Amino acid sequence: MPRYFFNFWDHKAFVSDPDGADLPDLIEVRRRAAITAGDLISQGRANHENRDGWVFEIKDEADQTVLKVPFAEAARDKPEAPDASDMPPAGPHARPDLMNPDATPGAGTLPPIGTSEDPNMQSTS
Repeated sequence: MPRYFFNFWDHKAFVSDPDGADLPDLIEVRRRAAITAGDLISQGRANHENRDGWVFEIKDEADQTVLKVPFAEAARDKPEAPDASDMPPAGPHARPDLMNPDATPGAGTLPPIGTSEDPNMQSTS
């Protein structure tokens, strides 16, 4: 899988990404840029900094620039968080077909109410 480096220009300097990220294609590169730019812009706003003018210069392993994207443009493409009403209830107990107490001890089960011999157990009374 190709590796891409999310370098960027802030108002003062070129900031290099020494690690990069393995991504399958430029669609995922742009998606990652959108998420990262949105996060960096939000962090900047929390610090009273305007980072809208910063620019990603994304390079491949051959050090070739594959994409230049202003943060403000990338952040507009940031995927929206899913609507909470579309979220299923949390945990395996939400779907009985996913529970198998024999294969996954404790999944979806609670201890009986009352006292316990287990010293790590909190009292339920």
